Amino acid sequence: MTAMIYQGVDAEDHWREEIARYSRLRHPNIVQLYAIVCAGHVYATIFYDDLIPVEQFLESYRHSPLSTLYLYSYFYAALTDAQKYFFSISSKWLDRLDCTFWIRHSTTQFCAAISSNSSDVRVFCPIFTNFSWKPTSLRGLQWDAMVIASVLPEEFYRIVYWYKMQSRCFLPPHLEPRVGCVFLASPAELPVEIAFISDCAVEDNGWKLASGGSPEHHATNSGCTRFGSTGLVGTLCRKIRYRGPKYSWFSQANYIFNCLSIDTNESDYVFIEQIELRIHLSPTSATPPTGYLFIRPFGIAQTPTRRTYWSRTANGGEELHPNTARRLGFPDVAVFVTAWGQSWDGFVYSALRQFHQGKGFDPEDEGMAQHLGYPRYQLSVANNYNPQPLTKIQPGLWLWTS
Repeated sequence: MTAMIYQGVDAEDHWREEIARYSRLRHPNIVQLYAIVCAGHVYATIFYDDLIPVEQFLESYRHSPLSTLYLYSYFYAALTDAQKYFFSISSKWLDRLDCTFWIRHSTTQFCAAISSNSSDVRVFCPIFTNFSWKPTSLRGLQWDAMVIASVLPEEFYRIVYWYKMQSRCFLPPHLEPRVGCVFLASPAELPVEIAFISDCAVEDNGWKLASGGSPEHHATNSGCTRFGSTGLVGTLCRKIRYRGPKYSWFSQANYIFNCLSIDTNESDYVFIEQIELRIHLSPTSATPPTGYLFIRPFGIAQTPTRRTYWSRTANGGEELHPNTARRLGFPDVAVFVTAWGQSWDGFVYSALRQFHQGKGFDPEDEGMAQHLGYPRYQLSVANNYNPQPLTKIQPGLWLWTS
């Protein structure tokens, strides 16, 4: 049995609230009330079973990133079941931040207690839970062997994707990252693309005005997009999203890292899922002259300042310098590129290495990617590449990290 003692000026009120709450709950993944104690000014609740803190239970698996990561997802599935049950009887959602997490000693079953959360357990992540294999007990399992034998690569990649994932949004000041590529995005080092997928599958919504609608435009033989200057005002927007196999990077990340001798700060390497380009047009005269705005193909221009130019000819042969274009009355052009992506720490890549080895593949080659039919990554930099430190901090590079 496990006892919880209530102290302080509101101890009795808190104790009575807990009794009222737990008396209604009957779910295997929520702690079960066994008895109550009221002796003088001592108030306590007694719960069934000896409860082991989840952190303590996980200590025995600390040597194995593979088992630890799968257990997190297993715990999350149990927590989700408890939350659905709690909502069904109370019409309130049980917030994971209002719980502490335990393992029942007799059954090794995960359970939650409703109280202030002091745990750092990563069951807080929305981890994939629809497994082809779900153990009925945690007791005595050789987790590494069971996960390797029973879990499909795509299932494991879904777990990996959500575990300690950091969403990154940044403004690359020098290069435009390609969707589907992997990009070094560290505030301490020059941003650079390290790997990419050729012929990457994308969803491109084309150029649209932020205010709505799509102004008339044409593709040129050079690959540029041409807009007429008449009525062209406001902000042009374009979003490009990755639509290839979602977990391609996981199947060959350690191969790319090995090629480039990367074994630290793995969370600085961001898988780019979406790019947004915004071109803001600021009028410089009441009536701009007749002409054309040309936008170069994405991925060819090396910096945002070289992405666009004005021309007075429809073929774009006369490329006007920005100062000349302004003097002639064409709108000023400001280009903004924003990249969204995800990154993971070294723990995740260690789990991937362990999983691939267990499945019979060398984690430092492309065997798993070939087996799954995933598109292959290619190096964007030389094998002897070394990140270059920034000589000064670049303001505005990072928008947010979560």
